[in-house]
Amino acid sequence: MMLATVLAGFFLTAPAHAAPATPEGAKAIADSFAHYYGRKLIDKGIATVTPNGDHYDVTFAIDNAKLGLPADGPQFQFAPFTMQMTQKGDGTYAYTADQSIDLTFKAAKTKEPLEFAEHLKSCSGNGVLDLKRMVFLTQAMTCESTVLTVRSPVEDIDASMGKLTIQGHAKPGASDGIDIGVTGDLQDFVETVTVKDPRNPSPPVAIRADRVHQEATAAGIRNTQLLEALAFFVDHDFTVDQNDQAAAQAKLKAMLPLWQDLKGDIRYDNASVGTPKGIVKIASVDSQVITTGAVKDTNINQKISFSGLELPDGMVPDWAGPLVPRSATLNFRLTGLDLDLVANKLIEVVGASKAMEQHEAIRSAILAILFGSQAHLSFEQSLTAPAFDVKGQGESTVSPTQRGKATVSASSLDAVMDAFTKGAASTPNAQQGVMGVAFLKGLAKTGPDGRLTWDIDFDSAAKTVTVNGQTFGPGARKP
Repeated sequence: MMLATVLAGFFLTAPAHAAPATPEGAKAIADSFAHYYGRKLIDKGIATVTPNGDHYDVTFAIDNAKLGLPADGPQFQFAPFTMQMTQKGDGTYAYTADQSIDLTFKAAKTKEPLEFAEHLKSCSGNGVLDLKRMVFLTQAMTCESTVLTVRSPVEDIDASMGKLTIQGHAKPGASDGIDIGVTGDLQDFVETVTVKDPRNPSPPVAIRADRVHQEATAAGIRNTQLLEALAFFVDHDFTVDQNDQAAAQAKLKAMLPLWQDLKGDIRYDNASVGTPKGIVKIASVDSQVITTGAVKDTNINQKISFSGLELPDGMVPDWAGPLVPRSATLNFRLTGLDLDLVANKLIEVVGASKAMEQHEAIRSAILAILFGSQAHLSFEQSLTAPAFDVKGQGESTVSPTQRGKATVSASSLDAVMDAFTKGAASTPNAQQGVMGVAFLKGLAKTGPDGRLTWDIDFDSAAKTVTVNGQTFGPGARKP
């Protein structure tokens, strides 16, 4: 679905009154697309530009013949899609489109069978394209509905969505980059997943959400350099020999650091998952990623949260109900990664004449990740259930060893102990929970706010974990 959606948002958008379109104007548009997406885009007829009154019809169509794929190779088709572009006189073009979008793919006959199809019905949109920089300054799109299917030996996926809405904007940013923002909404999301495991057959799982909301912002995207690199590799059939090695590497290095800052959010409202035991409901599920570009001190932040979890009756024993979290937040942050070094080492492999040289470049990149940077992982968490709540935070080195500390606190565990004690009468494994809670309470100290607290230090090299001054693990044993 993502490819067709991006293509739709990329191409759909509004006309304006202008001078008559000309063959010279059509060639200028075609040359701009060729510059940023490769001359083969035009030469193979994947994109065509035709004067039509006061506007230009720009049609995109992809199939195996145009891609030059063999009969037994992968089968790819993007049905003809036409947008109307009208010159505004300031170097930009207003554009519009009004049609459905179809995309299909089949894996090569020599590979495991895989089929993908997506149909976006009755799409329309409008916006403005800066052709000189190939930047879509504004864009707005709606589609009446979407249907997606995936067929593979592992699983089948059938998805449908109601109205799709996308809006975007872009403007010049720092360091010759582009700042962009995109929002999107999907209504009535339904996805059915059928896992094909003959050893463990299971019924299809249905995932639903009333609304899926997405937001993305980026500062300083190296848009021009990214597209010029794409054009280079398209025109070289994504194969680079030693004669083109220096040029290819220069194109790739010009893309760095890709962007300055990137942020993406996705939220599912009123979600549910069908299971053999009944329907699991979740009021909201959120996922957020924030990252810098490929710089010497790359930071990557991942946050996941949910709220309003409801389990169907009978999914867990009555005594365990108070132990099920109703909401939780996990926030991980990775800092100190030298992705600039890693990226440059991977670029060195481009055009290498021998497989050994490629392997050595990849090996060097991996070693750079493991030993060439001072990466740290930090976390924050919170979890709330009827019987308790837990909060925690900490940090650790990542490589070559994991050494760090954390602090975890919890409300009184009395209700947790009561639940496990009650469960032990009917569920033998619950007795282990009783012993586990007793062990944790014995290690805890009480903070000023009355919460139970555990201060934890750990060292993978020393093979020790210390909790409130008590050390455990192989490294703690005395000879």
